[in-house]
Amino acid sequence: MSSRPVMLCHALYRRWDVMQLCNGVLCGLVAVTPGCGLIDPWAAMLVGVLGSAVFLGLDALMLRMLLDDVVAAVPMHLGCGVLGTLFVGFFAREGFVKDFYTPNAASE
Repeated sequence: MSSRPVMLCHALYRRWDVMQLCNGVLCGLVAVTPGCGLIDPWAAMLVGVLGSAVFLGLDALMLRMLLDDVVAAVPMHLGCGVLGTLFVGFFAREGFVKDFYTPNAASE
């Protein structure tokens, strides 16, 4: 999952970028965090891969608009966080939601 931004960056710009590898790891973590207890592993991988694509797109847009974000915090946390939050509604499994949000009878 973390190699997707590196591969996409190489395909677009014909250069390898270690920073994109680090950002890819963080993008996957940020994107999957909102639904980590509610979605299946395959959905988590899909959200992480899509999160890295959103990150690369928003990062390029901010550079084009001459907005300075040295550590790329806005595209990572805003873009990937919003994507992950929206995709919880698409990929949340009903059984996981019931298990997570139903009060435990043993604690009462």
